[in-house]
Amino acid sequence: MPDEPNYNLDSPVLGLTGVGPTTERKLQQLGIYCIGDLLFHLPVRYQNRTQSTRIGQLQEGREALIEGLIDSKNISYGGRRNLTCRLSDTSGTAQLRFFHFSKQQFDALKPGYKLQCFGTPRKRKNNFEFIHPEYKIGTAFSVFPKVETLTPVYPLTEGMHQRKISGLISAAFNLLDNSKLESIELLPTSIRESFKLTNIIDSLRVIHSPPRKATSDIDQFILPHLRRLAFEELLTQKIYLNQERKNNSRWHAYRFPYTDLKEDFFGQLSFSLTSDQLKVVSEIERDLNHVTPMNRLLQGDVGSGKTVIAGSICASVVGNGYKAALMAPTELLAEQHHKTLSTWFNPLKIDTLLLTGKLNSAEKKAIYKKINSDRPLILVGTHALFQKQAKFKKLGLIIIDEQHRFGVEQREALLNKSRSGNLHAHQLLMTATPIPRTLAMTAYSQLDISTLRHLPKGRKRVATHVIADTRRDEIVRRIGDVFRGGGQIYWVCPLIEESKKLEKEAAKSIADKLSEVLPEMNVGLIHGKLSEQEKHDVMESFVNSRINLLVATTVIEVGVDVPDATLIVIENAEHLGLSQLHQLRGRVGRGDKEANCILLYQNPLSEIAKERLEIIRSTNDGFKIAELDLKLRGPGEFLGKRQSGIIQFKIANLMRDSHLIPEVNDAASQLRDLPEPTKELLFNRWMMIPHLKSLSQKSNETD
Repeated sequence: MPDEPNYNLDSPVLGLTGVGPTTERKLQQLGIYCIGDLLFHLPVRYQNRTQSTRIGQLQEGREALIEGLIDSKNISYGGRRNLTCRLSDTSGTAQLRFFHFSKQQFDALKPGYKLQCFGTPRKRKNNFEFIHPEYKIGTAFSVFPKVETLTPVYPLTEGMHQRKISGLISAAFNLLDNSKLESIELLPTSIRESFKLTNIIDSLRVIHSPPRKATSDIDQFILPHLRRLAFEELLTQKIYLNQERKNNSRWHAYRFPYTDLKEDFFGQLSFSLTSDQLKVVSEIERDLNHVTPMNRLLQGDVGSGKTVIAGSICASVVGNGYKAALMAPTELLAEQHHKTLSTWFNPLKIDTLLLTGKLNSAEKKAIYKKINSDRPLILVGTHALFQKQAKFKKLGLIIIDEQHRFGVEQREALLNKSRSGNLHAHQLLMTATPIPRTLAMTAYSQLDISTLRHLPKGRKRVATHVIADTRRDEIVRRIGDVFRGGGQIYWVCPLIEESKKLEKEAAKSIADKLSEVLPEMNVGLIHGKLSEQEKHDVMESFVNSRINLLVATTVIEVGVDVPDATLIVIENAEHLGLSQLHQLRGRVGRGDKEANCILLYQNPLSEIAKERLEIIRSTNDGFKIAELDLKLRGPGEFLGKRQSGIIQFKIANLMRDSHLIPEVNDAASQLRDLPEPTKELLFNRWMMIPHLKSLSQKSNETD
């Protein structure tokens, strides 16, 4: 371990006491790589342990700190071995129950000793009971030290406990001496004074340890300090996007005017484009006919017809003698795109190739040879497109489907394949998740955005039903009816506990039960413990109707068409966000048959869960749903995981902080001459640029 004086904000967490390789990996899952990241890992809520509650004044479901004497203890075996301990003060008695305990723990809980415990009481007969509370033991005359600050509760991952993460955050503050703490403040004094921003060190200390007086209105007490951090995060993003726009301005692109091939493409389609689609095609044609590289996001609800737009612009590029590449996040989705584009372009005598990781060496070499020739063609593939062996000649267009599934560096690696001198390809990103307006103004502000709002003719609205999980029997009967009518069914049991083992067990149990009660059906299963190839094989069997009912725990492939899938059942729907529910619902109704979505929930429902389920039941408008979901959940779900292609916010909440955007833009204008080292420190703090690169490099090495 390094000497303490050598610690700084960039020191890896691996050097901290108690952090080995396993803990390091768990911290990285939380976005924590260095000591500085620990300081910016903020609580999600607080517990009040500053004063104790008399046992007689406990309220069910409300966290409380109690003190009392141990009256008795007992081990019972009523179906499950458990330890109970009776605690009393002058106002009443309460029971503590432990299902997991050691002999040392049993021996330490001695009658007559004093106990201080914290937990959430539940009513059991005439007494209150605490299940696995936190506790401290003392003698009958012990005085437990008073806690002067509220206790933070941090976001966790599997195998990481509150005590561990709290200890590491405290250690991070303690290890950095005052001079190093001063280095945390990166904004000039003039900006802080101009926009009335607190000192960042003071804000971090308050957020991690609010004083007891904050109990009366913690939200209002914390808000100015959250505003300070959110302001810096939004400002950093604005500075970064301004810099990217400046860097991109030196690049030029090939011009692709309208060609006969495009005319032929439209002429051989078996359907007419909607007015929405024609408008988007026109916007993209203007971009392609210009020397400034297109950098456009095409957003459209599930089933809005983005693929035909991708095909039309491929026709423009190929018709001008260049190549087009379409990258999808999974082999199954790439295969589907390849099949669709081949149907359109084979009659026009245009090669449409497919490059994925599972091709053998000879097949890959044949494709590498074609893409390194002058011949115009369309290449569809997965991450394999940006591997070192894939060398392109005359790559004029890059289309990235489900762009949030790719990292910044991955997208850049593919764009580099097209660079020649000061030229590079036009770029179109596609997403089936509509972008809320506030998000478009910030995280997506460097992109031109095209929008498909309406579904093509013939697409039917999926009817949504909200049903308590006590009515499973009638849902099973409904599944049998759908199967006998020629339909296929999804049964989704999403991950609620952060454990792939528990997820697998729950899904397998459901699949086994459904197989038992529906023996005439072929039931398939996808869960998080399967390999990517196994998932692909199961999903392919469902696409090809070899599986009638698919039980899935992982998110079902966005964009994969199964025209006969007419029913989806979603377990634990009350735990999911609106956009996630809407995306899952979009897996059905992709053919010309009536489709239904059943949302199963468990009582009791919270008010916010009731609101979510009513919204998803009453509307199929993805844009309305996206706006409401951002309001209810914040931006995380729209921006994806940390390695995603668009910046994720650590702290800023775009609904809460949208009023800061004009001030942030003003501050960014004032900081045009911010020194490069300070910019880099800001980027590293808020955008995790080094870690994005590291993740992308690992992905390249293992592909």
